[in-house]
Amino acid sequence: MSMMSTIDVGMIPGLRFVKPAWEGEEELPSWAGFMPRKSRAPMGESGDGRVKIRVRPPKSRAPVITGRVLLFLFVVILGLKAAGIFVAKMHGPMGKVSWWIVGVPAVCYFLVKVMAAIAGRRATAPTEEQVGAYGFLKQNEVQLGAAVLKAVFEEYPRLRKGFGKDEWEEMGQRILQVNQTEEMKRLIGPENVQVLNYAKDGRAYVWFEFNCNWDQKGFGVLTHGMRIVEIGPVDGRFEEEAVGKDGGVRVGKESGEFIE
Repeated sequence: MSMMSTIDVGMIPGLRFVKPAWEGEEELPSWAGFMPRKSRAPMGESGDGRVKIRVRPPKSRAPVITGRVLLFLFVVILGLKAAGIFVAKMHGPMGKVSWWIVGVPAVCYFLVKVMAAIAGRRATAPTEEQVGAYGFLKQNEVQLGAAVLKAVFEEYPRLRKGFGKDEWEEMGQRILQVNQTEEMKRLIGPENVQVLNYAKDGRAYVWFEFNCNWDQKGFGVLTHGMRIVEIGPVDGRFEEEAVGKDGGVRVGKESGEFIE
């Protein structure tokens, strides 16, 4: 399978699979007027509302769990076999265990690793929960955009609190007092919108990632429908931890349609 497979699912535009996620670009009119994407542009410049869309494919943990079990069996049997050589009481029963039996779990372990590597090159189609979540975003982008912006405005003091005195002085005019929600648009810009592979009540979570003029790493807003779940750092772990606390579960655990 090509690493650049293309797929159209529901209201999600043509997406290309660029490991490890489906990626595309979409225009969300209500997101126009923010800071441009991937930019620390001067005040006054604004983006056109085009954002990067990422859909994290469902994943199965079966190969990982199976591999760990096989590796554990190999270590146990190898240990018992080795002990049989030096311990008289174990010499009899373990002497009947051939070395090829010891090697079976090891061989199977490496086969599982190879299969997992091959599976990692295949893209799993988005699930109904993910398609539905993106459809909800498209149909309610104005209201959802307003809710996200309001939440960021309310959390602004906390979001910028982590800097030390020296860093604040270096930032100078980039750290501004914000008195109205709309003023936040001068300080933040939507970097990408991610449909996560976690869901609750039949709908996937959506993660809005922003760049900002006070932190190069930016921040993210986790949503579920119209609900703002949490706001936090972009570190690859925060959103999954927040989903877990909210009662979300991984989608497509048992099965998934693979795109060849």
